[in-house]
Amino acid sequence: MGLFFGQGVMNFLDAQQRFIQNSRTPVYMRFRNFVPPTNALYMQLGYTITPVAGETGTKDVQIMPAPSTRLVSMHNIGMSQGKLRFGARYFIVSASFVNAQQLALGLDTPDKLWRSPQLVGLSAYGVVWSIEQYASEEIGGVPVIWTLTVNSNDQK
Repeated sequence: MGLFFGQGVMNFLDAQQRFIQNSRTPVYMRFRNFVPPTNALYMQLGYTITPVAGETGTKDVQIMPAPSTRLVSMHNIGMSQGKLRFGARYFIVSASFVNAQQLALGLDTPDKLWRSPQLVGLSAYGVVWSIEQYASEEIGGVPVIWTLTVNSNDQK
């Protein structure tokens, strides 16, 4: 019973995001076209890396249905102890999109999508957003939405 109820709620939320929020700005997941090296020293020093041979650059995958967004409250930004900056947002992504990406990328679990070394972040409103935290909300044992807490980066 719970599985069918969870799937029904997910379908309802997809329809709400697809039809009621249809005029929203498109949101894309940005992936690197290469696997970054495992040595993270360059990241600690603040450098970005691009390989000199093979594939380079990024590719964007549009999130469908378009996610809902809302600003993170000043209280939550203050409580994050410097992890979040002003302008941070919540992106609410449909679990059906995450499940489809899990199958397309051959991932074991859906949360590995957000931990992929090739994922740069989200691209929307002319800004690249880094994913700071993610969590799924489940109904009847079925994830129905994913809430991403993101920071805006300075680069476009």
